[in-house]
Amino acid sequence: MITLEEFNMIHSLHKHGKSINEIAKTTGLNKRTVMRRLKEKELKSKKISRPSKLDKFRAYIEKRVKEVLPKRIPSTVIFSEIKELGYTGKIRILQEYISKVFKIFPFLKKSLFRDSKRIPDFRYRWIGLP
Repeated sequence: MITLEEFNMIHSLHKHGKSINEIAKTTGLNKRTVMRRLKEKELKSKKISRPSKLDKFRAYIEKRVKEVLPKRIPSTVIFSEIKELGYTGKIRILQEYISKVFKIFPFLKKSLFRDSKRIPDFRYRWIGLP
């Protein structure tokens, strides 16, 4: 699968009079790939959107995150809670979704450290006695 940038580069090089061999060498793609992409007028995406196992639990997750604001709730805690509710997916899917939820609430990062006060760092030097 090629990117949109590569697709546009193939077409622009072809419009500038470059041969298929030259385009293949420039882009690092196979000649057959270049020929196929030149026949297409626009890039077709093969990405299929499927329903996530997490879809049923999104409202619950957002509710739990809002309950503990401005602090963060560990993803392992939410994972165990939704597991009891019937979630069958992996924790990584949940972690990716929670990171997106925190991007929705940009004020979280600032408010996490607003109330904490800096504790002075005391260091002691041990002196040997004569």
